[in-house]
Parts: sequence; C-alpha cells; structure tokens
Amino acid sequence: MKKAANKIRAFVLALSTTVAVSVLGSCASTGSTVSTAKNLSSVYVTNTNKIKVLMPEYMGGEIDSLYIFSADFGSQSLSALSYFFSDQTEMSLTLLSDFGPDIGHLNYDGTTVDFVLPVKAPIKGEYIVADLQNIFYPADCLSENYSAAGLVFESTSMEDGSEVRTISSKNKPVEKITIKYSDDKIPNEVVLENTLRGYSYTLEMAEE
Repeated sequence: MKKAANKIRAFVLALSTTVAVSVLGSCASTGSTVSTAKNLSSVYVTNTNKIKVLMPEYMGGEIDSLYIFSADFGSQSLSALSYFFSDQTEMSLTLLSDFGPDIGHLNYDGTTVDFVLPVKAPIKGEYIVADLQNIFYPADCLSENYSAAGLVFESTSMEDGSEVRTISSKNKPVEKITIKYSDDKIPNEVVLENTLRGYSYTLEMAEE
C-alpha cells in the first residue's frame, strides 16, 4: 500500500501543486444564520430533524491530501486510497485504484453534488458531504447549523490532543467522530460512527 500511495501521490501532485494547510478555524458568520445549500436535498440526521449542508465558504482553511478511506454501510463495505481536497469553493473526494484511475468520487461546489461509488450504498451524496463537513469544518459553524435543526453538535478536546465531535438529539447519540491531528493540525486519523443509521467511515492519512 505504501508503494501504491507513493505512486498515486506522484500522480496527484503532477496535477496539483496545492499544499495542505491547517483546517482549524472559526465560523465566518457574523451574527446571521450560516449559509446553506438550499437547492440541494436535505440531510435527515434523525427521522424528523433535517439540515442543509453548509456552503463551502465555511471551510476553515484548505486541505489537499491522500487518505486510506474505508466505509461500512452494513451489507456493503469498501476500502480504497482516496484523494481529498477542500477549500472555500469546493470539496472533492476521489477514490483511486492502485494504478491511479478514478473508481468513485464525490464533488460538491455549493450548487451541485456529483456522487459515484463502486458499491451500491443506500445513501445520497449530500449525506457524505455532511459527514465530511462534520469532520473538516469548524465546530462553531456546524454547531450553529445543527442547533437551528433542534440538534446538538459538540466538540471536546481530549488530553492526548485528539478531538471528539458528537451529534445528539434529545440527549440520544446520533453520530460520533474521533479525530487525531498531525503536528500541523491536519486530521490524520478519523473514525466516524453513525449509530442511528448503522454506518461508519475511517480516514487514515496515507504514508509517504
């Protein structure tokens, strides 16, 4: 996997010179409600509480990295090297084979979501966008968006430097995200567990 990661990193960097920077930041909202992608499908966080995904402008920095992406949707699972990019204008996750070709992707620009997976998953692209925002976007922006939907989004810093993010409804857990950061504050290991819907993801930064 390490050799494959190096080959694909070289392939990716040949197409892009963007450098990953810290994604930690604060919400750009100035007292008004955060802006959401109102034309896209709602994300039902519970059976009755729904949100719209945030606009890309709330991304707290820029990231351009390779991750080993694993997902378990109950009866379906997948694992692949992935190229993740996110800034204030767009978000993309591209699943790659050992030889580089795109075998699945997610692209979001605030207006449209283009979503293709190599396995059949009972989930819309907006739900993946929401989960990636839950990982990479500033906690205060997310908290504001979830609060407007009657939900609680909390972020807790742990003694080991990791962060735990949770979403709950009426004191019942919905989703838990554990994030371990690199020295430059880039998420390098992420575990997301949605207990209500019964799916999970892991992201692990690919070694160079």
